[in-house]
Amino acid sequence: MSLISIDSCLPVCMFSLFGFQLQKTCEDLLDDYNQINTAQMNLVLFMDALKHVCRISRVIRQPLGNALLLGMGGSGRQSLTRLSAHM
Repeated sequence: MSLISIDSCLPVCMFSLFGFQLQKTCEDLLDDYNQINTAQMNLVLFMDALKHVCRISRVIRQPLGNALLLGMGGSGRQSLTRLSAHM
């Protein structure tokens, strides 16, 4: 039986803490978006969706930033882009 050191678990704990804070922040921004706009967005923000929101918002913040979003219909491209632009 081997013991796992605290140092090796730290990145996993930090990522889960960051993920929780990121999810809470995005849910608050989604609530803010829904209060401002008449078109309500009811999104489930799982970790992959949060990663995509971060990527899209990073591209939008850049001067002349643009991105081509690919995916099947109904995958949430437009909704995640709206949320990212609202940030």
